[in-house]
Amino acid sequence: MKKNIYFITLSIVGSSLIVIFLLFLYTNQNEKIKENQSDFVNTSNKNIPKNPEMEIIERSESVPVYRSIEDLPESLRYRINQLYAARNKSLISLDDIVDNFSINNMSVPEAVAKLSNDCNVLCGIEIIPWTGSPEGLKTFRPVPVSLSVNKESPRQILEKLVALDPNFLWVENQGTVNLIMKKAYNSPFYPLNSIIPMFEVKDRPYSMVFAGEEYPALFGLPAITGYLTFGGSSRWPTEFEPQVSLNEVNKSVREIINDVGRKVKMSWSSVFCEGLSGGSWVSFQMVPTLPPPKPCGN
Repeated sequence: MKKNIYFITLSIVGSSLIVIFLLFLYTNQNEKIKENQSDFVNTSNKNIPKNPEMEIIERSESVPVYRSIEDLPESLRYRINQLYAARNKSLISLDDIVDNFSINNMSVPEAVAKLSNDCNVLCGIEIIPWTGSPEGLKTFRPVPVSLSVNKESPRQILEKLVALDPNFLWVENQGTVNLIMKKAYNSPFYPLNSIIPMFEVKDRPYSMVFAGEEYPALFGLPAITGYLTFGGSSRWPTEFEPQVSLNEVNKSVREIINDVGRKVKMSWSSVFCEGLSGGSWVSFQMVPTLPPPKPCGN
């Protein structure tokens, strides 16, 4: 009898020790899980800047960080200063008189860009040979023309230019000249004709209105992305660009681009391009001095 009690007691003690050991393992594992969770949360929080200063410090490890325009390298500072200088230039109306204007062996889009640069006329130039769908797009090369006039208005010059190349027409939008390919302008499915019900941005670097991580970006809207891919050179660092605010209601993509151009007093161009590998895109620029818009690619 005593022997049975001894074995029963030993079994109970052994079972208790096993239970205690299992509880110890469970508690210890729980603590480790909590520690790991804590570490995960802390690590995640490090990626969320508490303020702009923290973001600047983190960025400085991988890319140069400039706190003011004065800190920029000379080449970048010059480019940014050009943007602000553009806002101070005096624009002429389409009925003012231009002393002389002359082009030789130049396409109509190049001539309109020259008119913009030489005479301070805001322009939007589109060389997108839209034929009804993106599948029909092919690189278009305008024909060279020549013209020389004296004492005429930009309006008269534009009429003479489009008469030299029947592929183009021009329209006026609140003082901005839009040069557009006729087939594109007359197509209801041409993306730049698309009406955007609402488009609003506040205090955004002007180039980031068109593309960027912030939503909405004009060229990221379905009305555009379903048909065309826009690309362009970035004027980094964009945080020093002139900022614009927009509150657009029921305006076309073209009209919204024009509104940005008027705010920063810059002309723009969009040119369809084809890559050697078969890809295509639209090269977009809005800059103080508009380079001659030429088709690129094949």
